[in-house]
Amino acid sequence: MGLEVNRGQSSLSIPNPNSLLPNPNLPFIGSCRRRRTTRRAAPVASYLPSISPDPFQMVHLTCYLLTFVVAVHFWAPTFKWGISIANVADFAKPPEKISYPQQVAVACTGVIWSRYSMVITPKNWNLFSVNVAMAGTGLYQLSRKIRKDYFSDQKDDVASLEG
Repeated sequence: MGLEVNRGQSSLSIPNPNSLLPNPNLPFIGSCRRRRTTRRAAPVASYLPSISPDPFQMVHLTCYLLTFVVAVHFWAPTFKWGISIANVADFAKPPEKISYPQQVAVACTGVIWSRYSMVITPKNWNLFSVNVAMAGTGLYQLSRKIRKDYFSDQKDDVASLEG
């Protein structure tokens, strides 16, 4: 694997420079830069360390995991779940307090970005799922507001006002 250099009675092993490079089958090489490829990603088992892990593979695996967790591709959709959760909490609100512009924005954002998350490479399933949830909750809230404003019985409204 390495070159042997004899210096007197001891031998010094110099590692082969090519052996220091990370595994080319992994999706990241070098200093955590993404390699553009059309091949399928390596199976998950190839990312896991072996029983006696090579230190360079461990550094590469750590770099891969940190790149994923630190990237905006993970955190932006994760924090966006707060909008969907808040919209679900608003299901208890009476329909009179629901805002048309706000719910139209939430529903349109969910529909547009759900489509976008399936067009980009690599597909971001976290982004897709949060936007499907946003579109669903926004459309549900709009349906509640529309039913209340346009399809409710006028007799029920008048009767409740008269007491």
